[in-house]
Amino acid sequence: MLRQKKITEEVVLFQDVGWSGREWKRPAFLLLREQIGRGEISCLAVKDFSRLGRDYRKVGELVERFFPQHGVRLLSAAERYDSAELFGNQTAAGLYHLLNEWYAKDVGRKVSIVKREQKEKGNYLGSVAPYGFRIVKKDGVRGLEPDESYQILQEMIRRQELGYSSEEIADWLFMEKINPPSVYRKTGKTVQEEGSVMRWQSGTIRRLLGAYRKLDGQ
Repeated sequence: MLRQKKITEEVVLFQDVGWSGREWKRPAFLLLREQIGRGEISCLAVKDFSRLGRDYRKVGELVERFFPQHGVRLLSAAERYDSAELFGNQTAAGLYHLLNEWYAKDVGRKVSIVKREQKEKGNYLGSVAPYGFRIVKKDGVRGLEPDESYQILQEMIRRQELGYSSEEIADWLFMEKINPPSVYRKTGKTVQEEGSVMRWQSGTIRRLLGAYRKLDGQ
């Protein structure tokens, strides 16, 4: 007579609320490792690899060594990863490629979130101030304020609105001996008082005025 053995499966949720993924001594995570070490867990499902930790090297050690050594099948929803589908010598190479890709995306996502939050607070995110402005920090907010070249910028905008071409604006700048942005940043002088002045490029003028309108929300 064939007897069937009843197999019971239990689903357990491990969750470390308020703990950073950079911390590897999280209570629930340590409990998870203990139960895996005792052979009490056969399959582990996570939303993505970051649920295991934020250090992709340590995550790689868990996924490739610790879990297989204890017979744990790992499922990751976001990466569509199933350790049961990986076989042979290509396992490590494929896994670390996947982990590196996840790490890059995770870092990029966090950088985007920080930039969005900083922008919402009124912070200027550029490393160099656009022509016509300087970077200032007031009350913890990194913003822009007009500098010595702002009046020149305004005159360039006025001439463009009157129908002057970029080449004609470049001619005016040259006649007035106004330094282009690269020289202005280097010397701090808007006008070349002595010697020859470098000529503005029409492409530089178009990019500069376009960047100003984008900055101004136009």
